Amino acid sequence: MSKKNEEGKIPYHSDEVEHEMASTLVPSDLFSRMDERLKEFAGRVFQYIDAYDLNSLKSLISAAPQADITEIYNFQGRTVLHSAAIKNDESILDYLLSSVSPFGHNNKASKVEESKRRAWVNRATLKEGLTALHFTAWTGNIDALNTLVRHGADIHAVTQNGIGLMHIAAQADQSALLVSGISREV
Repeated sequence: MSKKNEEGKIPYHSDEVEHEMASTLVPSDLFSRMDERLKEFAGRVFQYIDAYDLNSLKSLISAAPQADITEIYNFQGRTVLHSAAIKNDESILDYLLSSVSPFGHNNKASKVEESKRRAWVNRATLKEGLTALHFTAWTGNIDALNTLVRHGADIHAVTQNGIGLMHIAAQADQSALLVSGISREV
């Protein structure tokens, strides 16, 4: 379960709080650089993630093999992996990661190089420096955390404020679960 951080430094999902957070962020240069067709595609991807709609997400991504999901951002500078982790949706997270894996199920998969995929898995938000693994630590989803680690997530990554995975887990009262989850994968 997600919990509200009184300091507001670790985002979590709730429609009301997500809206409050969005109003305090500066739109990302990455988002503004995307062309209009990619912005429309990205909007639909984020919409399906927000709605927990894996089937529609699969259909959309399959219908657009030329679209590189590792290069889309929302106006907050978050990737689709960040959004799936915030939503605490392991099935969507797994699908997205498998879609760009050399062994994935998307026809775009073979075109995404391993180094680019790893960089995507470890990409941090521009403002806070949070990775998808940090968001997953906040939610305490061990299976999602292990999925990210299997796909190359750096368990030693720290935020722009120097906060690591275990610190985030402790802030969210998830440390005991994450210690067991991390120790199985590392």
